[in-house]
Amino acid sequence: IIVRPEYQKTGIGKLIMEQIEGFLQTSAPKNAFIGLMAAEGVKRFYHKFGYQERPANGPGMFKRISK
Repeated sequence: IIVRPEYQKTGIGKLIMEQIEGFLQTSAPKNAFIGLMAAEGVKRFYHKFGYQERPANGPGMFKRISK
């Protein structure tokens, strides 16, 4: 997700991610692989939602849905 700079740190990104994560929890099959590309400096934000960094030769972040 991208939040315009003037609206960052207001909780909008968190609200969007909570909606996305809610959808994934109810709709994604067990052991689904969810991938994302994270810009520099925002990885900590996605860590809060359970995403892990991929190895250096596979940039981005990921997580598996385990219901």
